[in-house]
Amino acid sequence: MRASNLILPIALLLAAPPAAQATQLWCEDADALRIGVDPQTAAVLLTHAGAMYNCCPEPILYDVDAAGGTLTVVERVLEETPCDCICCFDLEVVVADVPPGDWDVVFRWFDAESGSTRELTGQVTVPATDRDGAPHAELAAPPECLSSTGVEPATPSGAWGLVKTIYR
Repeated sequence: MRASNLILPIALLLAAPPAAQATQLWCEDADALRIGVDPQTAAVLLTHAGAMYNCCPEPILYDVDAAGGTLTVVERVLEETPCDCICCFDLEVVVADVPPGDWDVVFRWFDAESGSTRELTGQVTVPATDRDGAPHAELAAPPECLSSTGVEPATPSGAWGLVKTIYR
């Protein structure tokens, strides 16, 4: 008799995709990369939209390599004293002193949820300027936990995502 009492709640849980969308995290697996150039400084502007990190992610550091027509930016989060929560961020990054020309952009970060390194790519054209220095990056503003982001959430692929989301 007890086994039948568990079957109905489990069946209802698995058969309820609208509930999955209602409880879906706002930026789970929805990372996006926006790329632009500041017309006054010729700095490359990157936005890592929908970045899911601990709510106290400081410091966030960026390693930059510009070689062979590829601008590689690696985002690193050092969480020495993390908070007990997860937040969604739209991290705006300024990459200064990139040599002029056409660049393939590779943006990498360690995704704690999947336990692997992820990357997004794009292209940018940097105009010539009188600046001369090694390319480097920093956050344009301190990270701020968002209540919503410009990134659309991924469509749930099955019931397991719902169960995982409910028990976070």
